[in-house]
Amino acid sequence: MEYVFIALGPFLLVVGILSFIKRRKFAKESAVVNGVVTEIRTGPASKNRTVYYPIVRYYDRLTSSEKMYESNTAYESSKYKIGDNVELRYFNNGLKKQICLNNWFGVWGLSFMLVLFGFIFCAIDFALFFLRT
Repeated sequence: MEYVFIALGPFLLVVGILSFIKRRKFAKESAVVNGVVTEIRTGPASKNRTVYYPIVRYYDRLTSSEKMYESNTAYESSKYKIGDNVELRYFNNGLKKQICLNNWFGVWGLSFMLVLFGFIFCAIDFALFFLRT
């Protein structure tokens, strides 16, 4: 079990850096499209709280049709209301489609969390190594 913990820090750090590189490419190549919040989905959170996920209707230029995007980013307070205009980051080259809310956490959040936890686990590994010697 100890070795799994030791490997977790560098693993998360590498995955986070690779994720950051992919997200940077996505941010450069994607287009900003406008959408409208049509619904707010709720879900459970810790300590009996509720989180809110906006569902956004947008126009897909590649297929020339309206589509729906359900955010996988939850907010503890309902940051969005039905009818709000929002921006989405959208990339579709026919083979690969990526979409997210055009805000810092939507674009960079996962990469940041992976790198942060990678650094934390590496720091703990480093500290435990020196405490043993």
